[in-house]
Amino acid sequence: GHYGRVVLRVFVRYVALMFKLQTTYWLEPAGSHGVWGLDDYHFLPFYFGASQLIGHRHIKPKSIHYSEIVDAFAADYMYLQCIHNINEVKTESLERDSPHAERH
Repeated sequence: GHYGRVVLRVFVRYVALMFKLQTTYWLEPAGSHGVWGLDDYHFLPFYFGASQLIGHRHIKPKSIHYSEIVDAFAADYMYLQCIHNINEVKTESLERDSPHAERH
C-alpha cells in the first residue's frame, strides 16, 4: 500500500543519507555511545527491512553471516543493506557485537 511505497522510496533515501553522514564524519548511530547519536530511529530500517523478507524462500535470518548473500541482495532488501553497512564499519564480527541481529 501507500505506506510501503513511502518506506521504500523516502525512508530508504533518508537511511542512506544517515549512513553517508555517519561514515563521512565517523558519527555513531544513537544507542552506540549516546550523546553524539545521529538518529534515534536507527532501528526502523531493520524493522521495515525484516518485513520485506517475511516468507522469503531463500533468505533466512542466518543468511546475514554470508557476505556473498548480503552483498548480492543489499540493494534489494533494506535489512541486508543495514547488515552490509554494519559490515563496512564494524571492526568486530557481527556475531560477536550484534548477536541479536539474526533473530526473527
